[in-house]
Amino acid sequence: MTRPRTRNEKLMRKRLRWACVVVAVALLAVFAIEVVWKLAQTGTLQEATNPALWEEEGERIEGMLVDSGQAAALPQAFEEEVGTLEEYSEVRVDDRGGIVGFTVDRGSDETSTSIASELEEKGWTAMAGEAGCTSFVKSEGSYRWLFVSCVPVGNATSVVMQICPSAK
Repeated sequence: MTRPRTRNEKLMRKRLRWACVVVAVALLAVFAIEVVWKLAQTGTLQEATNPALWEEEGERIEGMLVDSGQAAALPQAFEEEVGTLEEYSEVRVDDRGGIVGFTVDRGSDETSTSIASELEEKGWTAMAGEAGCTSFVKSEGSYRWLFVSCVPVGNATSVVMQICPSAK
């Protein structure tokens, strides 16, 4: 049989619980301060907030605009094998990875269907894909594989194509 706790024992247990809470909060505070300190020391926060870094990246992106005065070239044979981009806006090209992006002023389902039919007319075959994403393959030509992603952005659609040259 256990003896009933005295008032003094109850008070001591309450103090012990509060002491444990205070120690746990202090440890969490020390851990948080250490994380922030390490981020600041490595320059991650400094780089993320450095305006010069953003300006350089902005200039690089502006250089990728096809419909600006500083046009970046489409990948070789892109228009011949995939299609022209004249009807699209905000066209951007990064030929290092064979990536072309643009905006279409209509819904993503309609855009995806339209692009798929244009590609099929040029000899591409659609492979299985997720909603909004489709891979296309072709048996001949400069390109054999193409990935198309259509993502709704408001009333428009953002399209990103990645094309892979054939290995010859």
